[in-house]
Amino acid sequence: MKKIIYNITVVALLLAACFSCEPNEGLVYKEKDGLYFLSATKNTDSVYYSFLGKINSVDTLKLPIQILGTPTDQDRTFKVVVDQENSTAVEGVHYEALKESYVFNANNFKQNFNLVLYKDDPALELEDKVIALKVVESDDFNPGYTHRTNLKVYVTNRIIKPSYWDTLLYLFFGEYSKVKHNVAINLMGKDFPFTYDEARFGAGWGITYLQIQGRNCAEYFIDNDVNDEDGNKIYPWPVY
Repeated sequence: MKKIIYNITVVALLLAACFSCEPNEGLVYKEKDGLYFLSATKNTDSVYYSFLGKINSVDTLKLPIQILGTPTDQDRTFKVVVDQENSTAVEGVHYEALKESYVFNANNFKQNFNLVLYKDDPALELEDKVIALKVVESDDFNPGYTHRTNLKVYVTNRIIKPSYWDTLLYLFFGEYSKVKHNVAINLMGKDFPFTYDEARFGAGWGITYLQIQGRNCAEYFIDNDVNDEDGNKIYPWPVY
């Protein structure tokens, strides 16, 4: 009898534990795999893109997306839309119209969502334009983490501090200022890449290139007396 009572008690406790488990409130997918923007985190929901220093009037911004689930051996479709209520950019003026759906390639855990941007609007010289992107349900995917399915893309033709300046570029270019950034662009003939990975591993970039350009930039401020945007003199810095 004691053994029977003990077994009943164990079963009851296990059932109670199962029913008491609450779902992760950060996830909104169930049957389907989830999909989310890697650039969106709990701390930021936006990225910045600047045409400054770029010759072409059209460019493609590659935004990494990742599945919350398991890769499959067949292509699947996903959907990204523009949240018009939270956008100031105009379709056809600042960005190419999005497709009805996109292909997430077989056996991929991560890939890029390509957003085509346009430079020609003179307003980009004066203000940023916002494209609010949103992952929505498709036949194969649900939105993934609730705080990572929305991403605001700020498009401008002005200088924007790279998000990785304080972690990577600081080693070669010192403290950030817009004036220094502009000098670096003029010396290199191009602006810094959009992401850390591109600056670190992209073709035509890498640590050696950044060291060389950092030294060139530091030497410029040895030979030229220049103040930053706040009126403070920019002094040369050591390059590691």
